[in-house]
Amino acid sequence: MNNKTTSKIYPLESPSEYLRLEIQNSFPQYSIEMELSDQEIKYNKGAHILDAGCGSGTVTKKILNANKNEKIKITAADISESNIEQMKLSLTPSDQAKVNFLYEDVRSLASIESETVDAYYSRFVFEYHPIDGQKIADAAFRVLKSGATATIIDADNVFLGLKTDNAKLMGELAELRQNITTYTDDICLHIPRFLHNAGFISIELKPIPVIFFSQKEKNFEAEMYNKRFQQMRPTFLDFWSSSRIDKMIDMYLSEVVKPTTLMRYEKMVFKAIKP
Repeated sequence: MNNKTTSKIYPLESPSEYLRLEIQNSFPQYSIEMELSDQEIKYNKGAHILDAGCGSGTVTKKILNANKNEKIKITAADISESNIEQMKLSLTPSDQAKVNFLYEDVRSLASIESETVDAYYSRFVFEYHPIDGQKIADAAFRVLKSGATATIIDADNVFLGLKTDNAKLMGELAELRQNITTYTDDICLHIPRFLHNAGFISIELKPIPVIFFSQKEKNFEAEMYNKRFQQMRPTFLDFWSSSRIDKMIDMYLSEVVKPTTLMRYEKMVFKAIKP
């Protein structure tokens, strides 16, 4: 798979993305424990679960741990070959046997037959597909069996939602919002419509506010942003010079760690049923 091509689909695509995700998920604000309880992800023998856009495998690992004694099958699909390979190595042989690792585009899920999936999960995927969110929802609807549930986890106000008195930085963020086609900071506002248009019913929402305010929290988030920015540099270079990118990054990271900065994201867990 050509990484240059996948970087246009996922702007954080990088050999180091797996490790960044693992570090990120270790911090309380990013923990999946706030999003999914063990009880709600227990499945019966023979269940087929799809982790669409699996990244480092956070959802897959959570489901495996909650179903240790059940013979379930998980399809872990991602557009990043590097993420898939590293995720595979992180699992025990017994867990690997329960997982089908699939290099697949979540916008089509072309390799997965219709109505063969008992549960669908997508975590922090829609935000990187602001143009194709409806395609992702349509693909989820197609592969799910009747009566099955889709669980979508995403967040608003990340990155571009930073609030600051720095007019120069706010101007740069506004321009980024206009230029970036592979990320948006308000995707959750659109997800209910995507699900409804795909044919889902009984759409439910669990909001989870995520706050970074202590200096420890903001220092961690600044470290994460520095890594994200370096991985997104090829995307930024499509419309900005390298020196302008460096100045924006320096301004952004300086604002994040200021004592007066409060970063607030809105994490949301959507559940919908295929009739």
